[in-house]
Amino acid sequence: MPDMQSQRTTSKGHISDVLPDKIVYNAQTPSGGSGGPLFNDEGKVIGINFAMVREFGGSNFAVPVGYGTSLLNLKPPPPKP
Repeated sequence: MPDMQSQRTTSKGHISDVLPDKIVYNAQTPSGGSGGPLFNDEGKVIGINFAMVREFGGSNFAVPVGYGTSLLNLKPPPPKP
């Protein structure tokens, strides 16, 4: 049986909305695809997948790369004494 972790797939879809904190798109995203990249048609990473809503017409959500990068750069709160 092939190792499913090592298989890479891509699928095509359409972006239906771009908001400051999320991108809504309809490309088929496999279960476990959260945290994976969302590419544009030029192969550039434009988002980070974070949610799938199958009951809502198969909509998927990604955090725009700039928004995600700003979240990664946040400093954690100082430890409590």
